[in-house]
Amino acid sequence: CVPLRRVTEAQAAPPGGHCDGARQGTEEAERGLDQRRLAGAVRPHDAQKVSLTEIEVHVPQDDGERGAEAVAGLGEGALRVLDDDHVAAVDRRVVAAFAVPAALLIEWSGSAVAQGIIDTRFVGFVWNSALLSGLAATFGILVGTPLAYLASRWPSRLNLLCLQAAYAGYVLPGPVGALALLMLFSHLAPFWYGSAMVLVIAYIVHYLPAGLQSMEPALQQVTPNLEEVARSLGLGLFRAIQKVTLPLVRNGFIVAWVLMFLQSIKELPATLLLRPVGFDTLAVRVWLEASEESYQLAAPSALLIVLLTLPALMLLISKDWRAA
Repeated sequence: CVPLRRVTEAQAAPPGGHCDGARQGTEEAERGLDQRRLAGAVRPHDAQKVSLTEIEVHVPQDDGERGAEAVAGLGEGALRVLDDDHVAAVDRRVVAAFAVPAALLIEWSGSAVAQGIIDTRFVGFVWNSALLSGLAATFGILVGTPLAYLASRWPSRLNLLCLQAAYAGYVLPGPVGALALLMLFSHLAPFWYGSAMVLVIAYIVHYLPAGLQSMEPALQQVTPNLEEVARSLGLGLFRAIQKVTLPLVRNGFIVAWVLMFLQSIKELPATLLLRPVGFDTLAVRVWLEASEESYQLAAPSALLIVLLTLPALMLLISKDWRAA
């Protein structure tokens, strides 16, 4: 037999003598490691280190391959222990981060409903939030499509400048952009001042870059040769885009719509500054009630925001849409 070796130095030895106790020594090492782990001498995160550096086994000269395989099995077992502990830690974090807050929101919302605090006004809050967010996402797609298409097909200096200017809205803080629009419409379009349309425009300016991040790569993945072939067959430019390009980029555009919807429905600073009088959204109600420490009254609005975003979020992370 070769003298004792550390596991990290275990190699297949050349043919030679025979050692009957090699496999028995390996099994004893495995049992010893299991006993130490059960007794608490080896912590889970130290299992791999112990199995690779502290265990010494006999490696038979004429059975080196099987000895090396047994040694490798020790490391794999330790890695399995590490993986199980990592999964358990992740599960605990998921419960702490999502399950506990969701349980509190449900409990507080149930208490508010039982006390008769929740009335039909919440239907209006849900409608206002969904309507504004849906309009902002839809108009964002209409505005972002020509910007992304022109920059993708004809990347001239002007087209790229327009695309980069659209990204500037995401850098501005919500209150700064809202105040800029407030001053702009109060001087140039006073008939729109104080209307919900100003709020929709603020959402578009602020969250259009989130949609462009999905729209621009989707268009770049479609080769212009397909459009040229369609046009050579007699279709016009817009007809070729409608029949060829849009079906191919549909998934990317849906993801862009979902992203802008999710961002808009939780927007608070711009909504507070630009909303019409008496026009409340769910985010505004959460802020109003939480600022007075009425958490039970704020919980239903917060829970409704979560419920409204869940279908869009599940669509975004589902397997069928990852390719977009």
